[in-house]
Amino acid sequence: MVKVLIITDKGCEKACASELTELLGVKSSITPYVVESEMSIDDAHKVVYRSQVALRVLIHIGSAPNLDNLDKGTLDVSFLEGKNFKARGEPLDSGLMSQEIAEGVGAWIHKKTKLPVKLDRPDITITAIARKKIDICVDILGKDLSKRDWRIMLSRRSLKSTVAASAAIYSGAKKGETILDPLADDGTLIIETALKLSNTSPRKHDRDIPNNWKEDSESTPEKLTAFANDLRETKAIRINSKLAGVNKIIHSTKVAVDWMDLKLEKGSVDRVLSYPLTSGKALNPKKASKGIDNLMNQVAHVLKKDGVMTCITEKPEELLPAATSYGLKEIERHEISMGKRPMSILLFRGA
Repeated sequence: MVKVLIITDKGCEKACASELTELLGVKSSITPYVVESEMSIDDAHKVVYRSQVALRVLIHIGSAPNLDNLDKGTLDVSFLEGKNFKARGEPLDSGLMSQEIAEGVGAWIHKKTKLPVKLDRPDITITAIARKKIDICVDILGKDLSKRDWRIMLSRRSLKSTVAASAAIYSGAKKGETILDPLADDGTLIIETALKLSNTSPRKHDRDIPNNWKEDSESTPEKLTAFANDLRETKAIRINSKLAGVNKIIHSTKVAVDWMDLKLEKGSVDRVLSYPLTSGKALNPKKASKGIDNLMNQVAHVLKKDGVMTCITEKPEELLPAATSYGLKEIERHEISMGKRPMSILLFRGA
């Protein structure tokens, strides 16, 4: 058994812990940005392959009090013997810089082990996390797991895939439910939901994943519906979902945002997941308010009694008045970060 640290987007730690429980049945502890658990190396490989929320999956091999006292640190060199390596830093909220962490830890490991440093395609990537101490870890895949090979058509509003996956987990979406994204944009949110419900790995076609790590158990949930504002968005959803391997369970069609009519029966949808349009440079507050009001009106109509709407937004204050006016009650909120952008995931229950 090894200690595994999983780095997530801030606010997505509970989604990651839930994912670990579902994947492996293991318990975990949560601190900002980091979920920690004990598991076998094979299970750690499974997490790399299957996790939709993880940014990096790391095996803990040592620690030090701080950058100024690395010589007082401990290091298990059994993972490093005969390898070349590079070091990278994760400053989190420590106030340190990534480069100074990487340089300090890299120099210390080189001095301690005499192993060569190789910045281009190293055998091992060491990730050093700066928290109350410096945690030194082997980065299992050595790259950012939020990247998706299937995301080839994006937009200026594109969600980070790991944030979208966290919203899907927080939504409580289950197999057998009817699920709708009425503002699907490039499809990231509905595709991550489909991946989760069909047990499809987001790295199914990743060439950096060894074949013996792959453990596929795809199943087919009920069809998910995605509405797009124009033909470009419709094309993006269809291409991205095909590359992700979930196009057969996502039905996409065009619906105008400025006067949305979902054309669905009253009380026919179990879950709505959405990234609503709010005010900004491209959309003035009056037009944004009208669009949000129309969206909430339509959702309140199609949502089943006790159905749930999950929204990702930078401006929850713009959603709440319209949601309340149509009987949608806020039941849960998660404050998250998408990069440096603070965002909220809001859950509303239908009347």
